[in-house]
Amino acid sequence: MTIQPIGTAFEIEDCARAHARKHRLIDDTGQLHCWNCGGPCAWHVSLHCVLCRADSLRAAPDRRRAEYQQRKLAESQAEPSRPREMVAGMRFGDDY
Repeated sequence: MTIQPIGTAFEIEDCARAHARKHRLIDDTGQLHCWNCGGPCAWHVSLHCVLCRADSLRAAPDRRRAEYQQRKLAESQAEPSRPREMVAGMRFGDDY
């Protein structure tokens, strides 16, 4: 499986810049502010400061695990429960 780029670096930066303007993350002086904490930050397409990016990367495995557990729970609740079929005279180890 090969990874296909979603666009050129300029297109990605333009999209992030437009998103930052839309959500008013760029102040009057042109300073970008973090999407998460609101503090001033250096330019990065994630729109997060260095500390928030590090926290996000550190929390990623826990977040993926929680999402997986939620997905499995939703799948198990979506399946109708089937009653176990009992066969008269069958014992453990007997074949059907």
